[in-house]
Amino acid sequence: ILNQAAAQYTHLTIDSSDRQSRRMWQKMPLSVAHKWGQRATHLSSLKTRYPPRRPKWCRGTWVALVEGHAIGRAAIVDKRSHERAEKASHGVSMHHDGDESADKGTLEALSFEAVGLAANVRPPRFVSPSYPLPALSAPTILPALKT
Repeated sequence: ILNQAAAQYTHLTIDSSDRQSRRMWQKMPLSVAHKWGQRATHLSSLKTRYPPRRPKWCRGTWVALVEGHAIGRAAIVDKRSHERAEKASHGVSMHHDGDESADKGTLEALSFEAVGLAANVRPPRFVSPSYPLPALSAPTILPALKT
């Protein structure tokens, strides 16, 4: 269910302020974060709320989400381009039905903020959830990104 829900996400927060969320994000394999990103093709903002003095907390996770999102968006653009080419080859009118927005992307904002933890909670040690994903063959393109 969680993977299917990713397709509906528009705003996502990677949050360290409560114990359950912090554990989930820290333990998430990067491959899972990447897959979530691929499915979150409507994502418009991603916020990372990291523990005090730990700005690198879950960096691999949010990077994998963003890279996956870019790949998911590129797949949509490619599919629509092929569909238009197929229709054109059959003599069908090239009416775009408002799909130009697919070319512009959806992810407009990445934000980062330190958040306080309860007084009795120590900031987590740096935890790398899994080995880094393989390097991409091309840079990640986020055409809608504003901040």
